[in-house]
Amino acid sequence: MATILSRRYVLIHSSACICFRSDPSECTWSGRWMGANTAHNIYCRYDNIGTCGSIDCSINHFTLKAQNSSDIYGDRCDRIDLFGLKGKATCGYIAWFDDKGEVVNSWYKTR
Repeated sequence: MATILSRRYVLIHSSACICFRSDPSECTWSGRWMGANTAHNIYCRYDNIGTCGSIDCSINHFTLKAQNSSDIYGDRCDRIDLFGLKGKATCGYIAWFDDKGEVVNSWYKTR
């Protein structure tokens, strides 16, 4: 018997393990992202140009309205530079670093 905790996680009672479901939509660059430290909604669009592609993002929040673009780069096509920060992405998550290499924010993919 399984209890569904959310659309991503399923807890199996018999073995008490958490199993992760895969959602391919969370592994795309395009879509809506949420800033963990700022609660900003960020809307991004991916374009298939160049080696890894490019991304165009906008923020429309009462404290910040901004738009920025970046080529996607890196050996794994997981690096971007937006809004003055350097980002490293994994599926559904982007960690943002300042010039000192310290994490200053993160974005999570939302629906």
